[in-house]
Parts: sequence; structure tokens; C-alpha cells
Amino acid sequence: MDYKDKCYFKVPDERDRKNAIGSLAGVPIKIKKAIQAIQNEFKPIDAPQKGDWLWDHEEQGQPYEQYVSTYEKRCFNKENSNTIYIQPLEQNMGFNKDLKKFCKAFFKDCKVKVRQPIIIQDVPTIQRRINEYTQKLQLNTKDILNYLKTRLPKDAVCMIGITNTDLYPQDEWNYVFGQASLIHAVGVFSFARYMYKNNDMLSNILEDQETIIYRACKIMVHEISHMFGLRHCIYFKCVMNGCNHQEESDKSPLELCVICLRKLQNNIGFSMIERYQDLIEFSKDRTYFSQIDVPIYEKLKNQIETAYGPHYSK
Repeated sequence: MDYKDKCYFKVPDERDRKNAIGSLAGVPIKIKKAIQAIQNEFKPIDAPQKGDWLWDHEEQGQPYEQYVSTYEKRCFNKENSNTIYIQPLEQNMGFNKDLKKFCKAFFKDCKVKVRQPIIIQDVPTIQRRINEYTQKLQLNTKDILNYLKTRLPKDAVCMIGITNTDLYPQDEWNYVFGQASLIHAVGVFSFARYMYKNNDMLSNILEDQETIIYRACKIMVHEISHMFGLRHCIYFKCVMNGCNHQEESDKSPLELCVICLRKLQNNIGFSMIERYQDLIEFSKDRTYFSQIDVPIYEKLKNQIETAYGPHYSK
């Protein structure tokens, strides 16, 4: 992909970020207190460097008020239509249990199920090519999404396909980590670029397993959040930041900023404290997770608990 020589993105200022959080007038007291407690705990997004997502892509942002006025809730019925499906696209995919557990914590109150594998390379409608730089097979994401939408279960909130094969969205692109369709509630992401040191698919040096799981969890929840209507975040450092390369992805936390968290909570209706507790439980015994994100989860959980005081249940 060719990058622009000049970046026109302007980092939002404090007023822009406050406006994007939205008004708290008339908001239920627990949600209001939680948002007020954590709204200053997130770092503003950095100015993009050449090659970064916001250098090359024009993003308008998605304030909370815009989200609730334009997007119909995906969770229509908590009893019958609240399942996130993980669809392996080849045999012997690793990390399914870890992805399922993290997904259940991140999208608190949604069910998560792993389906039987589909051998996506055997599907004749999927375009493929050999990447000119890596000389490795790539599959077309748009074709995969078109195929997955025909297999979406009736009780699905959405379905995310996972594969070890590298992906590309169109001929002009070198690769893509993943892609999702908000309209059709299907997405896909690949482990391929996470398997090697420094994102170098020509290298024989593999990343350690925990790093691969961490990065896979990050792209998984990013793509699933798109299917809940969340667009790329331009306000804070957030798991919903767009990214062009692994170094950029690694800079974002494995968590939603206050704006994006408010959107997801409005959609699903989970307890913020219970969600952070589940994220802590998943992450605390995993060194890579615990060093980076557990302190963030604990601080946010404690801030909300302090704001609630003894008068409000979780």
C-alpha cells in the first residue's frame, strides 16, 4: 500500500473528546457514576506517524450520541439472540479455548460458542493469491465474509472466522489483519501476521504462544466490536484504533476507551464492574496480559467502585 506524503488528521482536543463522550443528563445513576469515574483515565490518541492508519485514512470519528442515533442494537433478545460464534476456518486451529474465554469476558453477558471447523481453502468461491513479498498464500476477506453470512446461525449476535492463512481485502492491499461487516454481522481475522517476530513472515523466528494469543484477542474483539456498530476510535488510545502494522497495533491497549465502552454497554447492558472483574480473572495468570492490561482493568474497576460507594450494587 502506498502511503500519503502528508497527514491531514488533527488530533481531537479535550473539548472534542468530552463532546464525544456525550451528555450524561438522564442517564441511569450507576452508568453516570461509572463514566464520570473513569473518563479521565484514558490517554489521548497520539498524532500519527507516516505509515500509521490515521496518516493514510480519513476518519471522522463516532461520538456516542451519533452511535445511539444511527445504529440499531444488535442484541435484540438476551434470551434468544445473544450468542457470538467463533468459526475456525481450518482444522486444528489453536487457542480456541483462550479466545472463547476472553471473548466472554470482554462482551460480558453474551454467550460465546466455538463452531466445528470449515476448511475455507476448499470453498471454490474464495479468491486467493500468492503475496509478492512473502510468497505465501492469501485469501480474500470479502469473499470469506460473503460465504460466512450464508452460514450465520439464527441466534447469532455475530460470527467471527479465524484462520492461520494470511488475508487481503483487495488487490491494491498487501495484507489486512482482519475485516468485519457491520451490516451482515460477520467478520474474519488471521493469526498469520502474529506468528513471526517483527511481523516478518519471511522469518523463521516464531513469537511465543502468549504473545500470539494476546494479539489475537486484540484483533478479535476489535472486529467483533465493529459488528456491534463501533467504528474506529480517533479520540483515545483504544482497542478500536485503526492500525496499518503490528507496531501500531501493539501501542493500543486491550480495552475500550470510555467512549467506546459506553457504546458497547448501551448495546449489551452489562455491569461495568463485573466486566472488569472477568477481564482480571482471565488475565491475571497470563504474564503478558497481567503485565500490560491487568493494572488498567484494576484501576478502572476500583475507580468505579469508589464512585459507587456503599449505596449502589454492582
